[in-house]
Amino acid sequence: MSGYIFKYQLAMAYFPEVKPETASKLLSKEITRNASLMAALQATGYDHRTAHRFSPKQQQILIQFLDEP
Repeated sequence: MSGYIFKYQLAMAYFPEVKPETASKLLSKEITRNASLMAALQATGYDHRTAHRFSPKQQQILIQFLDEP
């Protein structure tokens, strides 16, 4: 993971069968319903209401909790 990635891009990797907007919503739901994942992301400065991209560290956290897309 070399840099930041837009939320919709990562969401499409996890949910390739849907439109980007829907994929982003599905990823957001996965994040918000997992309190441990949300806490780990928030510790890096993540705010689910305003985040449009993920840092490399946040991407690692997502993979840790959700596995590779």
